[in-house]
Amino acid sequence: MSERLPAQLQCGAQLADLLEQVSTGQTKALTPHQIECPYCTAALNRLVNSWQDIERLRAEPVQPSPELLHRVMRRIWAGLDDWQVELRGGRGMTRVSTAVLSSLAFWAAAAAPGVRQVFQAQSREVGIEGPDRPKKRRQRLVSRENLRIEIELSIHYGFSALVVAEQVRRAVIAHVLETTGLDLPEVELTIADVG
Repeated sequence: MSERLPAQLQCGAQLADLLEQVSTGQTKALTPHQIECPYCTAALNRLVNSWQDIERLRAEPVQPSPELLHRVMRRIWAGLDDWQVELRGGRGMTRVSTAVLSSLAFWAAAAAPGVRQVFQAQSREVGIEGPDRPKKRRQRLVSRENLRIEIELSIHYGFSALVVAEQVRRAVIAHVLETTGLDLPEVELTIADVG
């Protein structure tokens, strides 16, 4: 491995300026100082060689892992599948996206005692599947009775899984109720890891 270039060359030139010159393709437009200076010439040559390596890496096609593709597509599908819960108020109707409920559940679960990490939180509608599932956006309403929050998490070693699970349920239900006014009927937990 070659020696690292200093931030400022012995002639006073700034390495950052030379790097910008190389990265923008201005290596032929040398200043009078750069033409005469052996320090600038040597630094520019090293930077050009290093920059060529960077460009080769940048040109290589990157194939994302199947796991990453699955996670990205799941997020996209969740956005397309924008189900909402209707909350009736004294002065009108309020709709809350199930994505909002999932986010609230995620953060409430993450703050509960004994929780090491929350992997995911999802809002699901139970009971309606297949061809009976509404396709139009206006029909994409979930009744409170059919709503389920599912959370996958990891707990700290030494904590009781049942105690942590109950604390998470209480925290999620309380946070969603306080934030949206919706009293969740069910929160399902999967403890996927202990650490």
